[in-house]
Amino acid sequence: MSDSHHHQSTQPQQQQGSFNRPVHHFHPEDHHQEDSSSMSDSGDAKVAKLQAATDKALFDLVQCQQNLQESENAVQVVKGLLRELDEEEQQRVKVADTKLPELLALLVAAKDSHVTATKRYETNQRYLELYKQKAAC
Repeated sequence: MSDSHHHQSTQPQQQQGSFNRPVHHFHPEDHHQEDSSSMSDSGDAKVAKLQAATDKALFDLVQCQQNLQESENAVQVVKGLLRELDEEEQQRVKVADTKLPELLALLVAAKDSHVTATKRYETNQRYLELYKQKAAC
């Protein structure tokens, strides 16, 4: 929240300061030939940004995989404990009295997060490959 507030408070100052500086406008007639190095730099910047986003998406995916595995393990432990109870105790114990409903809710959330993280990583990876190919041309 402080970043957005800070950004909002500095934005008018930047706009105000821009009146004092000369502004360079791009005019096609001023540039008969495209500067391939600047286009390459722009492409390289896009690839670098996308690489950073893909790396972050991979990190998030690994975290989600770990959370999913931990949730699955916790559910299996509780289920195992419930199965180990003798029949009389199993009949007395209500599932709602255990941590199982809470763990199942966490498992569902972990699965959803994992699916989302997987899709984000795969999408970023696809675009990264496309931008790399485009930048190589």
